[in-house]
Amino acid sequence: MPPTFAIAGLDGSTILIDARQIRTFRPTYGSAEPAGTTIIHVGEKPQFTPEAGDQLAARLQGIIAPARFTAPIGLPVWVDAGKVTSVYPPNPALHHPAARAVLTVQDSEQQVVEDVEAAGRVLAQAAGVG
Repeated sequence: MPPTFAIAGLDGSTILIDARQIRTFRPTYGSAEPAGTTIIHVGEKPQFTPEAGDQLAARLQGIIAPARFTAPIGLPVWVDAGKVTSVYPPNPALHHPAARAVLTVQDSEQQVVEDVEAAGRVLAQAAGVG
């Protein structure tokens, strides 16, 4: 299927993506990312948009199952519940001290402050099974 979900580019252009390929999205932070934007992890190349995460989640509802979590640094992060393959406790030697669960999202990890049980409930609710 060709890319058909439209997001605004940082220059005001329209970017078409296959929304079914979105794994996560979150507000940007740090000097390596454009301030005040949302980064969308889709396919091989992340995309940036000025659209706020909560607005993006509302538009994506029904295309993917956006589940809202809190990253260890305190910012929201949305994960497509349908792409999560496991939820497990963090390893203190590897993960952020504030992380209470780690989600495997396809071939990447997303650390969150929700514990394993709470993360499971959030995922189930987003997927419509909870």
